[in-house]
Amino acid sequence: MSDTESRVNAFFADVSAKGMEAALQLHGSKDVSWWICGMGDVTGQLPHLSAAFTKIFDARGMVITPQRMISKGDFVTVEALTDCAMRDGTPYRNTISYWIELSGDKIVSLREYFDSAYGQQIIGAALAEAMSGQH
Repeated sequence: MSDTESRVNAFFADVSAKGMEAALQLHGSKDVSWWICGMGDVTGQLPHLSAAFTKIFDARGMVITPQRMISKGDFVTVEALTDCAMRDGTPYRNTISYWIELSGDKIVSLREYFDSAYGQQIIGAALAEAMSGQH
């Protein structure tokens, strides 16, 4: 495993243990951007997204486990699986692809693609409710 892949693995371990916002503070550059398919650049919304995920998922939160990685220089592609449960017990297991760019030991750009129809079906309404009134 390359150093770049090790850094990305550490990032996802912290996403699972500490949440998106905390992980990005630890592993992201000062001008990092996180873009999500269908949502655009969510970097400024991460505090609200993290709080919303705390409301909708059980105590384990958003658990993301990388399955495969390909790295070349400062770029890493990741296929990951979520292993989460809503507070009502409904499982949320989505496959997510990430395109990550690093500079040195910091993430500078993260682009996220996932099955948005499945995401909308399982977490869409709960996430919208949890995000309402937060800006």
